[in-house]
Amino acid sequence: MKKSTYIPGIGATSSLSLRVSMANLVSIVLVDPQDQRAKLVLERTATVYKEQDGYGVEVRAKPFGGSACIQDPVQLQVEIGDFNFDSLLSKEESDLRIFIDPGQWEKFKQLCCWNLEQDRGILELSPERELLEEFMDIFGVEIDPSQFYLNWVRLLAEDQPVQTSNPRSKGSKTARIYSIHEMKVDDPDLKSRLMENSTGISDLELQLAAESDYMRGGKGRANAALVLDYLHLVNAYINLPRLVTAGYTWLWGHNIENNVLAVLNDIQSNNYREIC
Repeated sequence: MKKSTYIPGIGATSSLSLRVSMANLVSIVLVDPQDQRAKLVLERTATVYKEQDGYGVEVRAKPFGGSACIQDPVQLQVEIGDFNFDSLLSKEESDLRIFIDPGQWEKFKQLCCWNLEQDRGILELSPERELLEEFMDIFGVEIDPSQFYLNWVRLLAEDQPVQTSNPRSKGSKTARIYSIHEMKVDDPDLKSRLMENSTGISDLELQLAAESDYMRGGKGRANAALVLDYLHLVNAYINLPRLVTAGYTWLWGHNIENNVLAVLNDIQSNNYREIC
């Protein structure tokens, strides 16, 4: 019997109008040996973006991890109906950044829960691949997975679609799923390298590195860690009158993406609802 195939298109249509994404986010926590306080480790990314008269560079901090991958597009189409990728790049990388029929949003959330509970092989379950790639970007060397421990925590849904600033489909209203994992860092070497990287590289230096990469014909990206005091971060969010609707909050001289809220266990946010 001939195996069935499904080839998704690219971009929104009149019927496939809701952009949805699923990301595996990692809450990386370590204890600072100097003050014995818990620290949250974020990833800082400098990205060059094109403008009419040249280019600009934006530096943001976000949780480690990234887009989940679609491992079985045929079965995904069986479960939620037709879908399109949001861009050629997402299609090439099988990233779960897709346009679906808005009426399939509830079914899509159920699928994400089923996939996690039963490992149905449709969606990527672990953030380890993305995490190791990000460590490579930061340190330039491979990190041994034995240096850390990953544990899945919960699945969150952002039901209210919000316009995305992602250049792949900028401005599209997007509903999101976040699969949250915790990573404990007890390895002294990895802990030291993360903290030294955070204090040793400024946002300006990161920006200049991204520009240099762009001028050499690269993608125009540079990465570094950002280690923040966990309780200070929680208190800062609690005392904010509201979240900035642009998708990030300015704290201590850094653009902090609002999905950082998803990895903070000590804050109950109206933005997210735990679904499994």
